[in-house]
Amino acid sequence: MKLWRSLFTAVLLGSLISCQSSVDLESDQVWPEIRTTNRPGTYWWWMGSAVDEKNITYNLENLQQAGIGGVTIVPIYGVEGEEARYINYLSPRWMEMLDYTIREADRLGMWVDMTTGTGWPFGGAHVTEAQAAKKLDFARIDPAHPSVLPALIGGSSWYVLLARSPQGETTNITSQLTDEMRLNWQKPSAGWQVFFFGQSGTGQKVKRAAPGNHGLVLDPFSTSALAYYLGRFNEAFERNPGKRPRAHYHDSYEYYNANWTTDFLSQFQQRRGYDLVNFLPLLFETGNEQMSGRIKSDFRETLADLHLAYIENWVSWAHEKGSRTRDQAHGAPGNLLDLYAAADIPETETFGSTPFAIKGFRREAQNIGRDSPNPLVLQFAASAAHVTGKTLIASETCTWLRDHFKAALSQAKPEIDQLFLSGINHIFYHGNAYSPADAAWPGWLFYASTHFEKENAFWYDFPSLNTYVTRCQSILQGGRPDQDILLYWPVYDQWADPAGLEKKFTVHEIKWFTDSAFGQLASLLRSKGYSFDYVSDKQLAKARWENGLISLPGGGYRTIIIPACRHMPLSTWEHLHALAESGATVLFQDSLPDNVPGYYNYQERRRRLSEDTGRIPFEKTTNSGINTATVGSGYIRNGHGAEALLDGLPVKVEGMKEKGIHFIRRRYDDGYAYFLVNLGAGQVSEWIPLAVQAKSAAWLDPLSGNRGRAFTKSENDKFSVYLQLASGQSCILRTFDTKEVRGSVWPVYGREIKSIPLEGTWQIEFIQGGPHIPSSCQINQLQSWTAFPDPACQSFAGTARYRLYFQLEEPGQYEWILDLGNVRESARIKINGEMAGTLWSLPYRLDVGKYLQLGKNLLEVEVTNLSANRIADMDRRGIVWRKFHDINFVNINYEKFDASHWPLMDSGLIGPVKLIAYSGGQSLSDLDKF
Repeated sequence: MKLWRSLFTAVLLGSLISCQSSVDLESDQVWPEIRTTNRPGTYWWWMGSAVDEKNITYNLENLQQAGIGGVTIVPIYGVEGEEARYINYLSPRWMEMLDYTIREADRLGMWVDMTTGTGWPFGGAHVTEAQAAKKLDFARIDPAHPSVLPALIGGSSWYVLLARSPQGETTNITSQLTDEMRLNWQKPSAGWQVFFFGQSGTGQKVKRAAPGNHGLVLDPFSTSALAYYLGRFNEAFERNPGKRPRAHYHDSYEYYNANWTTDFLSQFQQRRGYDLVNFLPLLFETGNEQMSGRIKSDFRETLADLHLAYIENWVSWAHEKGSRTRDQAHGAPGNLLDLYAAADIPETETFGSTPFAIKGFRREAQNIGRDSPNPLVLQFAASAAHVTGKTLIASETCTWLRDHFKAALSQAKPEIDQLFLSGINHIFYHGNAYSPADAAWPGWLFYASTHFEKENAFWYDFPSLNTYVTRCQSILQGGRPDQDILLYWPVYDQWADPAGLEKKFTVHEIKWFTDSAFGQLASLLRSKGYSFDYVSDKQLAKARWENGLISLPGGGYRTIIIPACRHMPLSTWEHLHALAESGATVLFQDSLPDNVPGYYNYQERRRRLSEDTGRIPFEKTTNSGINTATVGSGYIRNGHGAEALLDGLPVKVEGMKEKGIHFIRRRYDDGYAYFLVNLGAGQVSEWIPLAVQAKSAAWLDPLSGNRGRAFTKSENDKFSVYLQLASGQSCILRTFDTKEVRGSVWPVYGREIKSIPLEGTWQIEFIQGGPHIPSSCQINQLQSWTAFPDPACQSFAGTARYRLYFQLEEPGQYEWILDLGNVRESARIKINGEMAGTLWSLPYRLDVGKYLQLGKNLLEVEVTNLSANRIADMDRRGIVWRKFHDINFVNINYEKFDASHWPLMDSGLIGPVKLIAYSGGQSLSDLDKF
């Protein structure tokens, strides 16, 4: 049976099973060989584009030594007093600096991306009113007093006047306007209304523009405007034949108030099949919800089509230039799945922080009135990549994680882990500002950043975070996604909403997701341990039933679920029906759709939908109200209850979710890879059944790089691993279909045998940081160094070395753990002169048994704090360090920044520090005793 299953798997995956029968954890390449893209990247703000060769090298070398794999150049406003260094955007000198940067990055094994512009969004000095972003204006006119017309018309490049009867009949009366702007029209009877509609520019300027590129924002619905805009880049690149950036970047959709373009009416008629003019009043009304919703749905779909064409043309242009693209689709009034999929590297973002339940996690999350990062919303970018077969899925990471200099590496980790769980595998920190070597502390800074810069105190242990991210991404960028379910996004239900005008789908304000049946179903499926990808109508149209799977360019899925929805294009329904006839199982959470979107010929389309769905031969198959119909060689099910709908289907369910363990699973040729995180408050220590079969498994620790053979067992056709994961801890599990893992077992900690407080006289030496190095001291009771006698400790940001001798009389055959207690904020640990590890995240515990010796031992802990106390001291003393143009620094609430009132933040090793001896599990029988 195992042989046949192995052969079937080999055929299904299109690969041969290796003849190697085992995996040696000591000699085999269990961790993938590190590639450049496995390393995290960073946003790299060129402030005033005041860059030069020497300092470009200085910045890039620092980043590379810290473990950064690449940069995204974003030119922005400059620093006061440094104007002589400014370089105008796309000037010959600027292009020389770009070319030098790419060549230096090549030398260092790094990549370079760049935004196609400065600041955000696209736009700049050469954009005229003709190419600038536009909006649709609306006003009600009193026919008896049309004196407002000259002012309205004066600001419009196109306008129309409509009259509407009490019965809703609309007449175009634009021709009744005289040259003197007088309305030569008389109401036929009482109750008639007159409306003005016009086109005008939004007036929006490029936000945080760099020198040489201040100007209007581009029209995001016009491919002709985009072509004009890119012409400036064509000229600049033609003048400089050097190597091109790895990728061009488009920031999140922030084209404020843009909802129109010059040829919108002709585009609308071509795409929707009727003239919009006489229906314009319905765009600004909700009284006739049926008709208003239909017209608005068509309006919104047209905006979506036009912006998608804009992004697709930008992607084609980048490809012609030898570059790839990264696009942040969120915020756009379009189908996010289609927009993300249009780019080579879809990119989401996190903004603010999440109040995790992790034990000991400081939850001072600040989100500026916005929703915390939601993993299911972040998953839109990953789904688009999975469905269309793209390897890299990026994220702008840790934007405004905390207020300036208050964010710790330990607070970044769970946010990054949550991104990994959402399918992201290409982290970009937000971020790093180019800063010359001669800049005074704290260097040049960007106002919304977590300050991943050399000047920030946490830079000392920043490489450890980057090593962790690199190891995780080496696994998560390999293999293939392993999602069983396609979850259809019924965007037409959103577009049919009669409220408002355009619909923007952001990652910060997400009621559009959480308040929808789609979002609620996604949350339920995730909580129950199902793996799924979202799919759009356009993407679904490419699905085929092949080899027992719903096949898409990115892979195969076992079923598709349609959340409770009303509006579905007839073509989508027909394709779902065809998939079922071919052999697929299509699940409808509620009833089948009963309506079609849009206005054109909707009555006929709705009739056809009703007739077609009415012919489905449903039979009640369960007591929970689930109905099943055989359609061709497949099935259609409908009814309430997602779990009942999925009952009996060959979809994988991971029981670990019930234990509070979050996961993402990927398929490799020889098995599976799981990324697991405990985001709950308690430790998990028990047998966990997996949803996949395997012969053996190994644990990989992305923090330390250690690996070990997992304890496994197979019972009742269930393969289980023994999982021990503390609150806040993460790990990687590799399973192997046919190979046996050879090597040391992964340590499992049983009951606590003893706890030894490490007390005595601590020798403390401050080894690096500023503004002044405090004097060395001795203490007998650990406490925040801000309470030390030397007042320099209160403003100090940097690293202190703690040294303590202690006696260990009986090492025994135990598993020894060093528990540092309260650490503010990261710690490098040496025991008896050997480097044992770096602790920068919860839990601050380390396996140290192999470093201990009988008798006298030396513990050395280098602790690094945050820079908050130093920046607060500067503000209290009135030292000027905020000297930036445009937005001269704000706090996380976008108020004037002032740290002078901040209380001191605890710093250093606060403890208590102790050694804990646990009984160890070396066999399956040992685990039964725990």
